[in-house]
Parts: sequence; C-alpha cells; structure tokens
Amino acid sequence: MDVKTRTQQVRQGSLGWMMKRLSARLDEEMNARLAPHGLDLSSFAIMMTVLEHHPLSQSAIGERLEMAAYKVSRALDQLEGLGYLARHPDPASRRAHVIRPTAKGEGLAPALHGVVGEVNGKLAAPLSEEERRQMAEMLHRLVVAQETWRTPDSES
Repeated sequence: MDVKTRTQQVRQGSLGWMMKRLSARLDEEMNARLAPHGLDLSSFAIMMTVLEHHPLSQSAIGERLEMAAYKVSRALDQLEGLGYLARHPDPASRRAHVIRPTAKGEGLAPALHGVVGEVNGKLAAPLSEEERRQMAEMLHRLVVAQETWRTPDSES
C-alpha cells in the first residue's frame, strides 16, 4: 500500500480527527444558535457554569473551564453588559468579586438548555435512542479518563 492511501486510512480511522471535525461543526452550530442571545461559545460556557455553580469568583470560573483570565474577564464584561450576570463584593476578600446570575440571566437558562438540546439532537439525528445513550456513555468515559492525562509542560 502506498503512503498516500495508508495516510488517508489512518486519518479517516482516527478518533481524534473525527472528534475534531464534529467539534468544528458543533462550534459553528452553537455559535449560530447563541448569537441571537448575544453569546458566543466562551460566554455560553461561563453562563452555564455560573447558572450551575454560583456564586463563583472569576478565578474559579477560569479554573473550572480551563480558560485564560483575560478571556473570562472579557466574557464577564459582555455578560454583565447584557444584564445576564452581576459582580458582587466577595465577603471573604476586599479585592475579589463573586459572580451570580441576574433574574434576566436565570430567565435565559431555558433558552440555553433548548439550544443544547437542539444542537445535540441535530448531531445525533442519524443514531437510534440506544446508540445515543451508548455514545453519551462512551464519551463520558473518555472525558473522565482524559482528565488524568498530563503533558510534560503541565507537570512543571
């Protein structure tokens, strides 16, 4: 077998390549569905995190999402400007703030849940209910397992 054919087989059989393609399509679809709410994927991730775990500090949000501080700050500014989140003084620190959803932000939650359901439904449309359940279970196992991975740079 020639190198070109073998390379094509390796690429097309690669879980990473398939996940990357799906991820790019999901990102596109999510951004399109979030835009009417004034959100992008970063602000959506923060919004969902705050809705689920509030109150949170800005640094706790960044840690949970593995997102750079400047990205968290920009997204929080955007979400606060839209009236979805509010910064409140942290009773434990004079310099820090805790982030909480506003009533408007909590009111947005059903729409965000709907976006997730619609996009996931579109992604999984070719699968049966049982295949969807199995796929979700397998992906969950992969996500949990990869959390233990360490790159040489992350160990320093």
